[in-house]
Amino acid sequence: MKGMSLGSGNTSEISPLILALTCIAAILKPGPAKISCSQFFSMILDITGKLMDMMVEFIPMHHAYHSIKDIGLQREFLIHFGPRAAACKIKMLREQKRVLERDLAIFGFFIALGRSTQSFLSANGCDVIEDPIEGFIRYLIGGSVLYYPQLSSISSYQLYVEVVCEELDWIHFYPGNIGSLKQAHGHKSKKDPPNAEAIPQVLDVCSYWMQSFIKYSIWLENPSNVKAARFLSKG
Repeated sequence: MKGMSLGSGNTSEISPLILALTCIAAILKPGPAKISCSQFFSMILDITGKLMDMMVEFIPMHHAYHSIKDIGLQREFLIHFGPRAAACKIKMLREQKRVLERDLAIFGFFIALGRSTQSFLSANGCDVIEDPIEGFIRYLIGGSVLYYPQLSSISSYQLYVEVVCEELDWIHFYPGNIGSLKQAHGHKSKKDPPNAEAIPQVLDVCSYWMQSFIKYSIWLENPSNVKAARFLSKG
């Protein structure tokens, strides 16, 4: 079989299947019009499908496809496995969509936290923030693009960010800091000297929310499949 390196065990299992499928290909070559018994033709197709199912138990499907294509049963292979492959593809796309929606919901929450943190620091006279605090806030607000780079090129994503922040405006991450998240990008009036207690409070609040998500969110129980989980683990 071309393009395959099989162990002796697999070869002994595959060779009879290849032989049987080669015989079937010879029978099917004239086409159904040349076979007087339609029931026999249907039975042959059913047996062909079962032999192909057995074959992919021993070798990867793409290897099986090339072997069966060499025999001349490419059409039968695609008819047999096509619907199954399409169903798997649809299921995979749905799962990817579900993961993206959940991830964006978590990213949206921490974007709102980052915006609120900016507003809180500004209200406490901390307009100039040094690293690592500044870098951490940037990570909260823009971390989603690090894990989904394609979002940066989608014009509607910025609108999504604004809508999320507006919807979460009712959450008072910093009690006593009355005002919308949108204030973080507005014009500032003259402020008092920086409040020395602001930075420690920011660290406490952000740490609390990140640790709470990691501890209590069922969605993050399988971090290997969730980019938002990796976002939180590095925050």
